[in-house]
Amino acid sequence: ETTTISLDQVFGIDFEWDDYEKAVLLERGIEQLRKNYLAPAASKLAQEVESRCAEFAYQNTPNVFGVLGTNPTTSTPFLAADARLFDKSCPDGDRKMVITSAMMGSFLGAQTVQFQPSSEIAQQYKKGVVGMAHGFEWYRSNSLYRHTAGTMATNGGAGSFVVTGAGQTGSSLIITGAINETLKKGDVFSIANVNFVNPMSRRIVGPANAAGTMQFVVTADLTAAGGGADVVNFEPAIVGPGGVLPSSPYSQYQNVDALPVVG
Repeated sequence: ETTTISLDQVFGIDFEWDDYEKAVLLERGIEQLRKNYLAPAASKLAQEVESRCAEFAYQNTPNVFGVLGTNPTTSTPFLAADARLFDKSCPDGDRKMVITSAMMGSFLGAQTVQFQPSSEIAQQYKKGVVGMAHGFEWYRSNSLYRHTAGTMATNGGAGSFVVTGAGQTGSSLIITGAINETLKKGDVFSIANVNFVNPMSRRIVGPANAAGTMQFVVTADLTAAGGGADVVNFEPAIVGPGGVLPSSPYSQYQNVDALPVVG
């Protein structure tokens, strides 16, 4: 498999420092220069990188757990996230959980009774953050984005967008949408009876039900025109059993147990 990477994320932090600045401002030594110019610029660069990575992550991640707009107070969505990584054969080990400070507070506020290890519980009590738990090393971040879902999720409901044409594969899908209903970049959807499979065994992991349906993330905004010719673009591409992607003669990239059906 190949893909094209666009190098379109070039940016910088500009400041002036020359012989005139050095003479007039009377700053002496590399330490003063680092403190007044280099360190603030480096902090801004780091923040810009982190913000762009956070935006890319939420707009390109197809797997979502929990309730939109609600800070979790139980371990359920975090355990589900860890299970999904395992089910999709992601490498085990160095996994991070990055959440907002509000999410951290809501979660810890409900964890009044904990078992060992005592060192992790002590950190939660003293510092107000989770250390190692549920397979992740936990962090707080102010760079995470709040997503506003398209209107399909609230106005039209799941039944307002249906598949038009059976056997479709790839990263776009022809659908019949309720007129003027929208899908936004970053929205996540599933298709009835299209379940994800483990990429190694190519079998459904667990029961074939709503919890096992394949999740896709929308990669471009869509406003439905109706009439059965709307096209939604998404990731990852649909590869069914024995199905192939365009330009690929192989089927080892299967990620669902069945292709979408009409309706």
